[in-house]
Amino acid sequence: MNNMPHRNLFLALLLSWLTTFAFANDDGEFLPVNEAFQVSAVDAGNHVHFTFTIADGYYLYKHRFGFEPTAGTPGELGEPVYQQAAEWKDDPIFGQVEVFYSSVDVYVPVLAADDGFIEIDAHYQGCADKGLCYIPQTYTNMYQIDVDAAAPDINPEPGKPRPESTKSTDLDAESPSVFPAEAPLWSEKRPNPGQITQSSTDLDADDALSLETFLSQNGLFSIIGMFFLIGIGLTFTPCVLPMVPILSGIIVGQGTDLSRRKAAALSITYVLGMAVTYAILGVVAGLTGAKLQVAMQNPTVLFSFAAVFVVLSFSMFGFYELQLPSGIQNRLNSISQRQQGGTYIGVAIIGVLSALVVSPCVSAPLAGALLYIGQSGDWVLGGLALLALGLGMGAPLIAIGVTGANILPKAGGWMDNVKGLFGVMLLAVALWLV
Repeated sequence: MNNMPHRNLFLALLLSWLTTFAFANDDGEFLPVNEAFQVSAVDAGNHVHFTFTIADGYYLYKHRFGFEPTAGTPGELGEPVYQQAAEWKDDPIFGQVEVFYSSVDVYVPVLAADDGFIEIDAHYQGCADKGLCYIPQTYTNMYQIDVDAAAPDINPEPGKPRPESTKSTDLDAESPSVFPAEAPLWSEKRPNPGQITQSSTDLDADDALSLETFLSQNGLFSIIGMFFLIGIGLTFTPCVLPMVPILSGIIVGQGTDLSRRKAAALSITYVLGMAVTYAILGVVAGLTGAKLQVAMQNPTVLFSFAAVFVVLSFSMFGFYELQLPSGIQNRLNSISQRQQGGTYIGVAIIGVLSALVVSPCVSAPLAGALLYIGQSGDWVLGGLALLALGLGMGAPLIAIGVTGANILPKAGGWMDNVKGLFGVMLLAVALWLV
């Protein structure tokens, strides 16, 4: 592998890049999305009155608002009316667009409701002036509506003119509709408390730029289960499976009087050391999410990430191998070999080091998982997902510790098919990104 230094450095550079972003972002500069944008809503006769309170230095896009009945809820809504006039802003992502600062009140007419109740999804998205853009959010709540009630007395004030010196954009410039400053007070009937979730419905084509939208459509346990199955699958690749019995012998210290219970305990210790190391990488990747979310809204960056997944997939097809440089691998292997097999501390250290010395069959899927989790911006999800990945990879070792190595399938050409399957999965992610 010494003739491929640039390829071998790829994963090391990628992990270093993720780590740098994580610690650069962990400075409390940006507010959590639920603090940057606070939402409340009340039913107001035949309208629903939404209030979006916006923190200083943050803004909401007018064209990113969307209001619709929750899926499966009968009802019909009219066009929303904005009480405050929007400001024109030269936005780094969308160009010249209308945005709201400080606060905005939106009145949404309800044209039809089943039995006087309707559940509404309010979609919105905003950014910070310093450069962070949050993923689309959804506020869901149930309202009691009288569709036959009189409509509010609406006297729209003129919106702010669009600057003539700015370049045109593809966004349709909406004519701002507003309510008078002295809006009437309405009764506050709220059968169910409002809930804010990551947006799982496409407001327009821009939502396709967010991997988090996909993650939000799946429950936490299903995502963790998926990573656990991926970990098991990685065990049955030609780089890993033949090493499992050998590694099991190293773990137990090749002792002749070792009980099955202690062998299982040592195997679990090794797996936990490996899985916790992966979990730490997942947390680091998740902490990079805010900066990655900004980048992933740029089509150029999006295509670049897709190209990275294509490169990773080709390594799984056998065109080349991605792994740590041989010098780093040799140093880590030397430290690992100095640990005493058969002791819990030594086995735990071996587990940690084995996670760092990733094999060519594991490096590409691991790098892809780190990119995937990093864009989600959820360090809890990242830690749990990669913990599950490590536990899945260690499941065969635990099985050997309990029952012996004879339960493993024999190595053969079928393992190349498993490796190729992961290559296809990485290609699918690349196609999905573009």
